[in-house]
Amino acid sequence: MANMFKEASNYKSPASVEDSVKTDKIIDGLWRWCYGIERLGMILFIIIIIIGIVTSIFAGIEQESVSYFGKINYTFNFVKFLTSLLSSAIGAFIEYCIYHAVALLMGALASITQHTKATAKLLEYQLTKSKTTENNGCQSKKCMGENSDYTGAGSYRNTKAGGAKAGAGNTARQRVCKNCGTVISEDADFCRACGTKQTEKVYR
Repeated sequence: MANMFKEASNYKSPASVEDSVKTDKIIDGLWRWCYGIERLGMILFIIIIIIGIVTSIFAGIEQESVSYFGKINYTFNFVKFLTSLLSSAIGAFIEYCIYHAVALLMGALASITQHTKATAKLLEYQLTKSKTTENNGCQSKKCMGENSDYTGAGSYRNTKAGGAKAGAGNTARQRVCKNCGTVISEDADFCRACGTKQTEKVYR
């Protein structure tokens, strides 16, 4: 009995569905009491029936007469036998019904306790699992946000550096006319100053 309450005091949150529906020593004890009371009622029922049969037989035997020589004659009263046997059977039936009712109450208590604890543990397990998943999701989003900021900053720096290099390259090298040296666009086919056809690109 002490171990039952010690186990209840050392409660641990369920780590799986199997832990949630597992019965503890208190519930097992209630079920043992239920089965024990049921068996005891059946044993007492059989004992009362056997005793009732024996006593009914003796109750049905009656003294009929005494002979001249003192010999006693007996007769069997079947009505008294049936009456006594019926009384014993009714008493045994009432006894069994009482024990069976107590066993049913004990079984109902064990079943209610078991289902209540299982429901509470399953709910606790689901809430714990949901909370753990939510925390992991928040941590993942935070890491993704930090990586995005880092990547964005790096991309901005790379783009800025690339633009600066491209601007520097465009400023340092300009396409000019091969004839007169006038600056012309990259896709120009003729010089806008002298009209010379540009067959090749010349830079300075």
